[in-house]
Amino acid sequence: MKSLAKKLENRIVVRLFAFMGIGAGISAAVACLLTKVAEYRNFIAVPDAENNLMLSVSGWVLLLLPLVMFLAVPADRKKLSFAAVLLMLCLFCGLIGAALSSVALVFIKADIARGLLTSAVMFFAMSLTGAVFRRDMISWHCVLLTAVWGTLLTALGCWLFPFGLTDWAVSMASVIVYGAVTAYSGEEIERIIADSDQTRLNQLAVRGALAVNLNFIGLAVKMLRFWDSRGKCK
Repeated sequence: MKSLAKKLENRIVVRLFAFMGIGAGISAAVACLLTKVAEYRNFIAVPDAENNLMLSVSGWVLLLLPLVMFLAVPADRKKLSFAAVLLMLCLFCGLIGAALSSVALVFIKADIARGLLTSAVMFFAMSLTGAVFRRDMISWHCVLLTAVWGTLLTALGCWLFPFGLTDWAVSMASVIVYGAVTAYSGEEIERIIADSDQTRLNQLAVRGALAVNLNFIGLAVKMLRFWDSRGKCK
């Protein structure tokens, strides 16, 4: 019985990784499209006194939109339909792509879309790996495998489409952050699966993917609070 439950859990997590790939792909597409539009750059950034770019008021609003949605998404999503949760996931990932594109344009000056696309392919590779080998996809082995896939795909992308050191660092950072947040969300994913109707595989998978993306913002908020508390202690 326990073996059957684990197999069912892995089937859900395999689909979860696929939805994570879709979400990261949406973020990459939004970031790529927005950074190619000159009007968008003028919308989110203005030059300072030394002619360096800084975020405009519109840029700050765009940067904070994922946080607004993070606070607005209902905590209890059991009763929401598959279509509703999927729409939330797509909208949230689109907002993340838009926010990260503004950060990349103004502060990092790197191609963030490439890193997000690498992360998307990494999640699809993880989904395929889980479907083929049927291993425990919420274990520390999975975390290591995510890092391996991400590193290999970043190296392959660098070989096929040469890019600078900053772009390479951003791609690796995207892979590491997405992998770390997914690992951090492991217990929550297990709780979502255990507390729900496990016959609704796609709904559970997309709920788990949404939870991982929400945790991305949640961890960022916790880090800001941590640094703020350290500053006050000094």
